[in-house]
Amino acid sequence: MTDDRKIANSAATAISEHVFMHFAGPLPPPDMLLQYGSVQPDFPERIVIMAEHAYVMVENEQKHRHVLELKSMEYSLRQQEDDFKKTQEKYRAARKGQWFTFVLIVLYFALLAFLGYCEQTTAVCVGLGAGMTAVCGLAYVFIVQKQQRHLKNGSELTQQNITT
Repeated sequence: MTDDRKIANSAATAISEHVFMHFAGPLPPPDMLLQYGSVQPDFPERIVIMAEHAYVMVENEQKHRHVLELKSMEYSLRQQEDDFKKTQEKYRAARKGQWFTFVLIVLYFALLAFLGYCEQTTAVCVGLGAGMTAVCGLAYVFIVQKQQRHLKNGSELTQQNITT
């Protein structure tokens, strides 16, 4: 019986071999393509056509993505240019207003000096009072505008920080 067991054990012993194949990319290795061809003759050609089609699709998608990114950058650049132009226009308008006010004040005081030269003391006193009131009013307007601009810029910065 022991001999029968040895024979049975030796017959039951088998060698197994496991083969794992791995490939990367759209096409299988040539040996595997030949095996596909043995199943149906046009399989290798269909697989190659399918791989070429996938490559063209990826290439087109990349081109499309690049076009979209370029358009996005162009739009952003145009927005920045528009914002810069608007800021420049506001600055120029403010500077013109300041120069105009300065010229008016100089002309006003020149008129008062002329009235003083002509010995119109009452007109000079009334003019000085009115002129000082106007100058104080203008100074107040410039100060308030500057403070409002700083407050507005601060709130815009805060809103930008919240959104980003």
